[in-house]
Amino acid sequence: MAGVRGLTFRAYNDPPWTASRQCIEEIHVTSSNFFLTDFEHPDLNPTIFYAEIEAFLTPEETGIWDFGLSVSGTAKLFVDGVEVVDNETQQVQGHAFFGSGTREKTGHIMLNAGQKHKILVTFGSGATSKLLPKGVVSFRKGGVRVGGCPRISFPDAMEAAVKVAAAAEQVVVIAGLNVSPGS
Repeated sequence: MAGVRGLTFRAYNDPPWTASRQCIEEIHVTSSNFFLTDFEHPDLNPTIFYAEIEAFLTPEETGIWDFGLSVSGTAKLFVDGVEVVDNETQQVQGHAFFGSGTREKTGHIMLNAGQKHKILVTFGSGATSKLLPKGVVSFRKGGVRVGGCPRISFPDAMEAAVKVAAAAEQVVVIAGLNVSPGS
């Protein structure tokens, strides 16, 4: 939807390489975290289906953008038709989607300020996953989590945070431990 914040989710029974495939449902959403356990449509195959998630991004500054995909199923992310992330061909078991999903895969691409860039994610439901089922919970319909942001230089970000803190009357620091990328 032109000029509206969010993403367009389109569901199909046939994979992207099927020339005559028909869109079963189109939904406008505002979250890029799709957990499809309760997604239903009477004309949609409940086990194996495909989706396209489309959005447009116009960066304020030119620079490298990092994108990531975690999926229960299969997914690829394209920017202006260029494949940036492939979490379909080779998948590594991760913790997403209650352990039924992949580890996040990332990629990057240079984006231009003021230019409208098309973001497209192709998704295959949980049954298309290359991972062996693990545990007793299976989310057949699967899900996909999409993220992206301008590349952050940690030394520059730390310097900016120190400047903001130095100018503030009071500072609250919140620190914690995140799961390491390899776990």
